[in-house]
Amino acid sequence: MGALPTGTVTFLFADIEGSTRLLQALGDDRYAALLALHRAMLREAIAAEGGVEVDSSGDAFFAAFPTATAGARAALAIQRAIARRRWEADAVPRVRIGLHTGEPLLTPGGYVGLDVHRASRLCAAGHGGQVLLSETTSRLLRPEQVPGGTLRSLGLHRLKDLQRPEPITQLTAAELPDDFPPLRSLSSTPNNLPVQLTTFVGRQREMADVRMLIERNRIVTLTGPAGGGKTRLALQVAADLIDHFPDGVWLVELEHFNDPAQLAPAVAAALQVTEGPAPLEQTIARTLSTRTALLLLDNCEHLVEACARLTVALTRTCPGLRVLATSRQALHAAGEAIYPVGPLPLPRLSPAEPPDALAANDAVALFLARAQLVQHDFRLTEETAAAIVRIVHRLEGLPLAIELAAARTRVLGATDIARRLEDHLRLIIDGRAGSVAGRRQTLRGALDWSYGLLSPLERWLFQRLAVFSGFCRLEAVEAVCADDRLPRDQVLDLVEGLLDRSLLQADRSQDRQGYRMLEIVRAYATEKLEDSGEAAEVRDRHLDYYIHVAAAAAAAIRGAGQQQALAELSHELDNFRAALRWALEAPRPEPGLRLAGQLWWFWYLRGHWAEATHWLDRLLAFAPSVPEAAIEPLNGAAYLAWRQGRYGEAERRAAEALRLARACGSRQGEAHALLVLGLLARRRDRFAEAVAFHEQSLAAFRAIADGWMVGRSLTLLAIAVSYTGDYERALRLLEESRALSRRLEDAHGVARSTYGLARIHVVLGRWPEALALLDEAEHLYRTLDDAEGLASVRQSRGIAASCQGRHAEARALLEQSLTHFQQSGDRWSTRDVLTPLAAVLLALGDLDAAERRLMEGLLDDRPDSMAWDALGTADALEVLALIDHRRGRAEQAARWLGAAAAIRERTGAPLPPYRQAQIHDLAGALRTALSPAVFEIHHAAGRSLTAAQVADELRRRRGG
Repeated sequence: MGALPTGTVTFLFADIEGSTRLLQALGDDRYAALLALHRAMLREAIAAEGGVEVDSSGDAFFAAFPTATAGARAALAIQRAIARRRWEADAVPRVRIGLHTGEPLLTPGGYVGLDVHRASRLCAAGHGGQVLLSETTSRLLRPEQVPGGTLRSLGLHRLKDLQRPEPITQLTAAELPDDFPPLRSLSSTPNNLPVQLTTFVGRQREMADVRMLIERNRIVTLTGPAGGGKTRLALQVAADLIDHFPDGVWLVELEHFNDPAQLAPAVAAALQVTEGPAPLEQTIARTLSTRTALLLLDNCEHLVEACARLTVALTRTCPGLRVLATSRQALHAAGEAIYPVGPLPLPRLSPAEPPDALAANDAVALFLARAQLVQHDFRLTEETAAAIVRIVHRLEGLPLAIELAAARTRVLGATDIARRLEDHLRLIIDGRAGSVAGRRQTLRGALDWSYGLLSPLERWLFQRLAVFSGFCRLEAVEAVCADDRLPRDQVLDLVEGLLDRSLLQADRSQDRQGYRMLEIVRAYATEKLEDSGEAAEVRDRHLDYYIHVAAAAAAAIRGAGQQQALAELSHELDNFRAALRWALEAPRPEPGLRLAGQLWWFWYLRGHWAEATHWLDRLLAFAPSVPEAAIEPLNGAAYLAWRQGRYGEAERRAAEALRLARACGSRQGEAHALLVLGLLARRRDRFAEAVAFHEQSLAAFRAIADGWMVGRSLTLLAIAVSYTGDYERALRLLEESRALSRRLEDAHGVARSTYGLARIHVVLGRWPEALALLDEAEHLYRTLDDAEGLASVRQSRGIAASCQGRHAEARALLEQSLTHFQQSGDRWSTRDVLTPLAAVLLALGDLDAAERRLMEGLLDDRPDSMAWDALGTADALEVLALIDHRRGRAEQAARWLGAAAAIRERTGAPLPPYRQAQIHDLAGALRTALSPAVFEIHHAAGRSLTAAQVADELRRRRGG
C-alpha cells in the first residue's frame, strides 16, 4: 500500500456483479484465473491515475484518489479495458463501480468515517458495467478532463443507509453500455422503511450476525434494554437485505399499541391489507402465503405473547416470510433465534488510546458524528478524546444516552459534559452491570440531566408534550400545551430548544411537517407530567383538540380535499388512539363517542375495520349515559358489522341508533340508521323491504340537505332496485348520483356510481356501454388507489368477456378479482366471483374445475351457508345445472333449475337478462332430452326443496 491521500479524497469501490454465480459456473480453476486477470486490470488502471489500493478481498476493490477527476478516469479505464478484451462466452466479468468524495479521517488502521460506507453502498446499488457517482463527486468532476466521458443524471435515490434521497449520476462513454436496470436502492423494492435524519454508525459485526441469522431462521428477535439501538440496527439490516425480499420489507411500529387485539390490524395496515369479514390473521396469512417478504415488528415487549402467536402462525403458512422483531425480552416463539443487542463496544480507559485510533471505536464514533450535527467543527483532540472516553463509559455504551450527551456540545465542552455526567450518575454506578434495570437507570440519569438543563417554560412544554403519541404538528402543540403559564407565542421558540437538546425530534417528509418524541423520552416526560398534577387537564385539551381535527377532516372527506383529508387523518392515527384511550380511562364517554363518531368512516375507507370495531365496542358501553353522542357511533358500528357479515349485531346496532335518533330528534342519525337497515334487508334477499328503507333514508338526507349522503343513498337505492328487476329506474338513480357526486367533487361517489352504471349495463347485456363505463370506473379507482374497486371492475370485465366468447381473457380477469377478494377476506364478493368463474371454466371445457369452484361458494362450512345469500345460491345452481346437462345428468339438471326458480320467485329477483337466453335454451334442451312431462316432474321436485335440503344434496355430492 502506498501513501494514502488525505484531506479531500475520492473513494472508488468496485466488485464483480454475480461473482458467486460466476464461480459456480466456471469452477475453482477457471474462476481463479479470471479473478487474477480482473485484479491486474484494476490495479493497472488505478495506478495509472495516481490512485492507491486501500484494500482488496476476493473480487472487491477499494482505492483512494487525490481528486474526483482521477477517480473518474480510472473508473472509465477499467470499464473500457473490460469491454475491449475478448472473454470466453461464459466468463465475462461484469464490474460495477461507485465513486464518492469526502474528508475521511486517516488512522493507523486506514480510513475511518461515513464516506467509506457511502462509496461502498453506491457501488452496491449499481449493475455490472455501470459507474455511479455521488452528488459530491459529480460536482467536483471536470468533464473536459475525462476524455470521452459523459454524465447522465439518474435522479434521486435512497441508498441503504436510510437517509434522504440524494442525486446519483452515471458516468459512461460512447463505446460502453448505457442502459441498465433500475438501481438497487430502497426505491426499487416495495418497503415502508422510514427516512432517518442521522447516519447509522458502527455495529458492523452485529449487522453481519443478524443477516446470517435471518438467512438461517424464520424468526429472529433482537433483545436488549431500552435505548440500546435495537430498532436502528433492525432497520439497517432490513435495508441491507432488501434485495433478498422482492415482495417487500415492511415495518410495523408497535410502540403505540397497548392491546393485543390491535396487533393484527397494525400488521395489516403496514402491509396495506384490506380487512374484511374473515379473521384478520387469516387474511394476512393469505396475503403473505406466496410472497418473499421481511416483516419487521418493532417494540414487541408489551405484546410478547400476541407477537409470538402471530409470527408462528404466519411463518408456518407463509414459506417465503421472515420475521425480524425487536423487544426488551424474547418472544419465546417456536423456532425463534434470539440475538442480544448489547451496548456499543467501549474504548480502553487506561492506557489511553491516541485520538486517531479512538475514531474507529463505535461508541466514540457515534458521539463524534452526533456532536458534529450541532457543532460542525467539533474534532477529536487529546482533550476531547479523553473526555469522550469518560462520557461513553459513564453511559455504558448505550446509543440513546450517547446521542443525548453529544447534543449538549452545542452549549458545553466535552470535559464539562463528562464532569456533569459523573456527578449526576452516582446513583447508578453501583447497579448490577449488564442488567436491564441498571441500563434503564443509566438512561434515566442522562434524561434527568437533560431535563435539569431546561428552563421552567421548557420543562412545562416537555412534560405536556408527553400526551402526544407519535407525530404532532406545531399547531397541535400550541393548542394543547399553551395556557396562562405557557404563552402561545413562546411555544415555537421552546420547541426549537427541545429540538436542540434532542428531547424532541423533527419529523419531516413530503406530506407532513412536525415533531415526535423518542418513545423512551416520552415515557420519561409522562412521569414528569403525572408528578406535576396537571395530567388530566392537558389530556382533556388533547382529546378536545383531536375531536376538532377529526371533525374538520370528516367534513373535508366530503369534497375535493378527500384524499388529502384521508392522508391527514392517517398521520394523526396515534394521537386519535391516545385520545380515545384517555376518554375510556378518565372516563370521558361523551367526547370519546363524538371522536369515534367522526372517525368511523375514515376507519372504514382506510380498511381499519378491526380497530374501528375495537374502539366502538368499548365506547358504546357508555351509550345509555350519553344517548345523543352514541347515535353516530352506533350507526358506524352497525355499518361495519354489516360489512363484516355480522348481521345480527348490525341489526341490533342500527335499530338502537334509529330509536335514539328519533328520541333525540336527530334526522341525520335516523337517515344513517335507515340506510344500514336497507343494506341488511338487501343482503337477506328482502329486496322490496330494502327498497323501502333506502327510499326513507334518501328522503331524510334530502330533507336535511346532506348532498354527500344523498349521493350515496341514490347509489344504494339503485342497487336495491336492480335486484327487483327494475333496471331502468336503477340507471336513472345512478345517473343522478353520479351527477351530484361530480358537483360535490366527491371522487369516491363518482367512482361508485360509475361502476354501478357499468354493472347494470353488464346485466342488461349492453356491452359497448358497459365497457366504456368500466374503463371510466377503472381510471377513477386507480386514481383513488382503491384495490377493492379495481377488483370489482375486473369481475364485471370478466363477465362481459365471457358473454362475448372471450373465455380465456374472462378466466384471467375473474381469477385476478377472486385473488383480491380471497386475500381481503370478503366472503360475499368471493362467492360473487366464483359463480361466473365456474361458468367460464365450463365454457372452456374444464367441468371438474368448474364444479369445484361452485362448491367453494355453495358450501363454505358455515352452518347457515344456504340462508345467508339465497340469490347467490340460485345463480350457482343454474350454472351447476349447465354442468350436469353437459355430463348427461338431465334429471339432476332439471332439479337444480327448479330449485333456482323457486328461490327467484321467493325473493322477487328475476334472472339477469344477459343469462336469460342461456337458461331458456338449457330448459328447452332438457325437455327434449327427458320429454316435457318428465322434465316437469324433476323441475317440480327441485322447486319443492328447502334450503337445508339443497345444502344436504350438495354435501352428499361433494362427499362430505
